[in-house]
Amino acid sequence: MKNTIKLIGLITLTVIIAIAFTGCDNGTGSGGGGGSGGGGNPGGSGNPGGDGNPGVTLQTSATYISFDGDGTKYQLVINSAAGSSASVQSVSMMGPSMNTASASAFTPRAGNTFTLTITQTGQSSTATGTLGSGTTSTNLVLQQGATSFNITVSTSGNSITAISGEINTNNGMVNLDLNAGQLSLTDPIPYIITGSGTLFTATRNGAIVGTANQHITIVIVAIRDNANRANITIQFGNGTNTLDIGTASVFFSNAEYMGNVWGTITLTGKITSEVFENLGSIWNSVIRLSDGVTINSMADIKNTSDYGIAVFNYTSSTITISGGTISTTYGAAVLNDVSSTTTISGGTIEATGDRYTVSNSGTLNINGGTVKATRDKSIAVVNFDTGTVNISGGTIEATGDHSDPVHNYYGTVTISGGTVKASGNIAAYTGRVYNHYGTLNISGGTIETGVENYEGTVTISGGTIERGVSNYEGTVTISGGTVKASVYNLPGTLNIGVYNYFGTLNISGGMIEATGDWSWAVHNLAGTLNISGGTIKATGDHSGAIDNNAGILNITGSPTIIGLIVEGN
Repeated sequence: MKNTIKLIGLITLTVIIAIAFTGCDNGTGSGGGGGSGGGGNPGGSGNPGGDGNPGVTLQTSATYISFDGDGTKYQLVINSAAGSSASVQSVSMMGPSMNTASASAFTPRAGNTFTLTITQTGQSSTATGTLGSGTTSTNLVLQQGATSFNITVSTSGNSITAISGEINTNNGMVNLDLNAGQLSLTDPIPYIITGSGTLFTATRNGAIVGTANQHITIVIVAIRDNANRANITIQFGNGTNTLDIGTASVFFSNAEYMGNVWGTITLTGKITSEVFENLGSIWNSVIRLSDGVTINSMADIKNTSDYGIAVFNYTSSTITISGGTISTTYGAAVLNDVSSTTTISGGTIEATGDRYTVSNSGTLNINGGTVKATRDKSIAVVNFDTGTVNISGGTIEATGDHSDPVHNYYGTVTISGGTVKASGNIAAYTGRVYNHYGTLNISGGTIETGVENYEGTVTISGGTIERGVSNYEGTVTISGGTVKASVYNLPGTLNIGVYNYFGTLNISGGMIEATGDWSWAVHNLAGTLNISGGTIKATGDHSGAIDNNAGILNITGSPTIIGLIVEGN
């Protein structure tokens, strides 16, 4: 029977290298494992003067996997033929457990064997043969007797750019004509997980993946192994109903002990769990990822327990939240660990408990979406000492009473865009962007609340701060942007633009303004105030530009000061 598959389009796929190790005998000659008495590398086994460590790592096979727009899977495996040495390129490596070794990259060449498998809706066709003469690093000639079949391979990115020819499979002849087109590493057919209680089933294109009615952990492993490193989409639920996994978690890991590894995972659909957070445990979250996993989430993910996490990004992994709603009733909606990266570009992240919505100790990028803390005395984004937060867009909001949109403890926060606000009932020392012993850089965006610095460093070069800046024994430098007076940055009835208490305040640019009555643009209490530029003004009744009370005031350059300057009050 003769099947014809014709596809037009660019072909992009990845290479998965299977690695075989060639061991080396310990030398028995005078080299003590090295020297002329040894085996393995020239001059002896292992390293020169040898200790018996493996000397050369040979990569002896390569696997190419791709999918077309209909979800048909194409897998090409090339192996070094038995009795034939691989064509290699040596790369020196050093490691703590070895003195010297070399890794050898596999390059397909004539005489290597191949297996091409085409899988469509659960049915596979397989072709085997050898690489024929004319094979180069960029053109693979698949040979079956007198019939040849060409695959062109790019020299960068390990991708196939063309497949052309007729090949004999166990299901008959197949004619492939794939040019400039439709293949990619991404599987267009989603894996759909349905079920309830403790039993769940995954399907792809209607076919069961693995075994039906299994624990959610077994289902996830079955999907990983079936995907075989391809980029895939996992849909929670049937597209309408929420997948309730009870008190379980969904765990994505590339740890060595887990076996196979994941490609990029896209999450869609809706999932909920009542898994309870055991403080300090990585296990008790609805979704958790570790060991280099990459996820793009557009799903609704909810933890309904009294003390639980929705998403835990752990151990050198990456998650981009581009849509959906991630929420908790009490606990962090997103917890980002030391070596991981979380990017929020869309969707809504929300916590209704009196804790924090997003907790970061790694790298957190917010360029879209909404991060919201809705309960009283809560925090939308909290950043700890090892953490870096970059806010360039989106909205960070604390809607509860006496709640803060951003807390930075010893870490680094940079705000270059977006909107940061507190819309609940706020009093002195609450509803702020709070910097505690850390570094806060503001170069853009709109902060519809105030900034409070406690023994940290704040640099303001742009943006707008609507409710003033307070500096307690830290350093604040203002070179641009606009700071407006507010009653909230000093207890009492006065509106203050910048309040400096026993700290250092440097003003070289920007605008600090107090437009209401009974206001001070700058109030310096026992601190050091250095002014060399910018505009400081107070235009209301009973107001002043600068109040220097028991502090040090240095004015140089050509600043614009509109209003009273009062010393000693």
